[in-house]
Amino acid sequence: MYTGQSGMRVTGFTKYLQRREMELLKNRLGLFLIFIFCSLFLLYGEEKVSEEKPISKEENKIVLVKKKGEVFYFDEEKIDWEELSVGSEIKKGTFLKTGKNSEAILEFGKKSAIVISQNTSIKITEALFEKKDIKEVKIRTSKGKIWSIIEQLPLPDSKFEIETPNAVAGIRGTAFLVKVDDVLLKTKVSVFKGEVNVISKSTLNSVIVKENKTTIVQGEESPTSPTEIETKEKDEWQEMINAIPMYFEVMGKSINKAKIMSAILPIRQAIKSFQATEGRNPSSLNELVETGWLDEKALKAPTGMEFNYDPKTGSVNLKEK
Repeated sequence: MYTGQSGMRVTGFTKYLQRREMELLKNRLGLFLIFIFCSLFLLYGEEKVSEEKPISKEENKIVLVKKKGEVFYFDEEKIDWEELSVGSEIKKGTFLKTGKNSEAILEFGKKSAIVISQNTSIKITEALFEKKDIKEVKIRTSKGKIWSIIEQLPLPDSKFEIETPNAVAGIRGTAFLVKVDDVLLKTKVSVFKGEVNVISKSTLNSVIVKENKTTIVQGEESPTSPTEIETKEKDEWQEMINAIPMYFEVMGKSINKAKIMSAILPIRQAIKSFQATEGRNPSSLNELVETGWLDEKALKAPTGMEFNYDPKTGSVNLKEK
């Protein structure tokens, strides 16, 4: 019958349309899956690149090179203090502390280091380097003493800061001491080379502390006007750089100059005082000791060097043995 043939033709055409729809659906589904895959790939790739850039730029350059006694870091996973071994890399956000009669030396980049004295606590709050040079380093300390020898920072926007509960000490290249009394809320900054800008966190007033000068920030007060460094601190400084010279040889001429100036300064001051009182130059450096103008310890020259004094001119300098 005619209707039968027509029905067969309609059924065949319908199946053809269904096959075409299935093929188009498959093609669309394939394109959709490709689109999703590419989108995820691009998204993953962008996230990976954005994660890797700061890693290469902030590559860790802080290392514990020497320690004496107990040196600990806070392990966030164990929620406890763990012993830190020599050679350990120290990252941004790390808490460190030293025990009684203990000491730690940290190297920063190529030519900078700090010595953390006993019973001192610090946190590395920023650690950014560029080609092994300091870009930005910030250290927070709540108590104790930190001796710092920092190379001349390479770029105008480079920073090295030590923050205490009530003050901030910022430098560009220097040798200095930061001492914090957490009971009295007292910060003392002494400079042995270069200069340090010390700011009160309460008043925001600041002072520039130059070579052989010291300032104090007491509580919420402004920094005091810089005064001469105490003899005791000069002696401590001398003992420190004499005791661990191998870790500061990287500082080259800067450290040698700091050692020379640190050793000669008290002698020159004694000579000036003697001249003002006696109206002449001392016949020898020993005469300064005999007349009470100089402590005998001050005549101990740095390792491998000796004092050279000219009684005719009253000048003194250091020379190699």
